[in-house]
Amino acid sequence: MDGAELDKLSLPEYIRYIHGLPWEEFITEAFRKSGTFYVSTLYEKALEIKAKAIVELGMMIGQSTHALLKVAMENGGHLYSIETNRDSLPLVGEALKSGGLDTSFWTAIHGDDLEVVKTWVKPIDLLFVDTLHTYEQTLNELKAYSKFIVEHGIIILHDTYVEPSRLVKKAIDDWMNLNRDWTYEDITPHNDGWGLGLLKRR
Repeated sequence: MDGAELDKLSLPEYIRYIHGLPWEEFITEAFRKSGTFYVSTLYEKALEIKAKAIVELGMMIGQSTHALLKVAMENGGHLYSIETNRDSLPLVGEALKSGGLDTSFWTAIHGDDLEVVKTWVKPIDLLFVDTLHTYEQTLNELKAYSKFIVEHGIIILHDTYVEPSRLVKKAIDDWMNLNRDWTYEDITPHNDGWGLGLLKRR
């Protein structure tokens, strides 16, 4: 199926289609649709730290969910996806399962992540942030979730280049000014205009 045909699919049809693709084809289609290889970079970084306890804030059509669930399965861990769109959770879940991924390694949570964190108690190896991309939201997510990151854990944030004024990156910088024990690395893939950043403790 070529790009023009894929673009004619309804959103549910497209979600079912991409999650049924073999991994390499999934990565290729994720790039064609969004213009970024962040999905493969996210997967590689999660494998690199042998992440088991994984949390993603925001999942949309489940591109990052697919990659992180694959890591959870390979590492014998668990992925928690927190999403405000109630409709996307079962849709992505069904697509992941029909695509051959084991959703017993996945927990979908409907809600505002800043409300969910109020009762959160689990340690986190990898936190992936891809939500509203506003300054306040990003800053509050870092404040709230960073306390659960284990000693060698990491935080990855998507869309660090997004305008106006790169608000995600500004929130990261301001948070780091108050948390000097963390370092920042730009891990944006080549030819990617969205931006991907990694935070870890020194």
